[in-house]
Order: sequence, then C-alpha cells, then structure tokens
Amino acid sequence: MSKITEAVPGSDFDLLDALIGLDEGTLGEDQETELFQYLVDSGLAWRLQGRIGRQAADMIEAGVITPPEGDR
Repeated sequence: MSKITEAVPGSDFDLLDALIGLDEGTLGEDQETELFQYLVDSGLAWRLQGRIGRQAADMIEAGVITPPEGDR
C-alpha cells in the first residue's frame, strides 16, 4: 500500500496538506507555485482532477512554473 502523503522536496508541507490547502484557498502564492511545480515535475498534475491539470497548464503558459523536462 502506498503512502497517502508525500513530502514535497524542499518544502515544509506535505502533498496532502498542500492539496487540501489549495482546495480550501489557504495556500500562499509561493506555496501554490511550489506545489504546482512539484505536480508538473512528478507528472501528478496530469493524473489528478482536470482543474489541477488546467491550472498547471495555465501557470506554465504564464511562465509562473516550468514545463515538464521533456517539453522544454
């Protein structure tokens, strides 16, 4: 059985808490950016709810986060 939470490297929050914070609107801008960069880097952005992938794509297009390594 896999772990439900996964530490986001270089961060003080775990993935589950960050996703809950995103849903509740309690993440700061830097935390949200860090979360979405992690989601894109790990590929999770494209496997979670559609709105997550759409927001990640919007953030990439706006230059807020970088695209996946293979898409650069």
